[in-house]
Amino acid sequence: VDMSPTISIITLNFNGLNTAIKRQRLSEWIKKQDTNICCLEETCFKCKDTYQLKVKAYKGLAMISSI
Repeated sequence: VDMSPTISIITLNFNGLNTAIKRQRLSEWIKKQDTNICCLEETCFKCKDTYQLKVKAYKGLAMISSI
């Protein structure tokens, strides 16, 4: 039995998450994945807009933007 710890990372590239349905579907999909880290690229969010994407399975949010 392999007892070594593993980390699962998903990275997704979007062309904006401005619509509620996109955010809802993404949130539901992320919850179904068994991942430790999920990286979202090109969300078109500004720091003040990150409240729009909440995934209850995740405890934190880090945002890096060049805007």
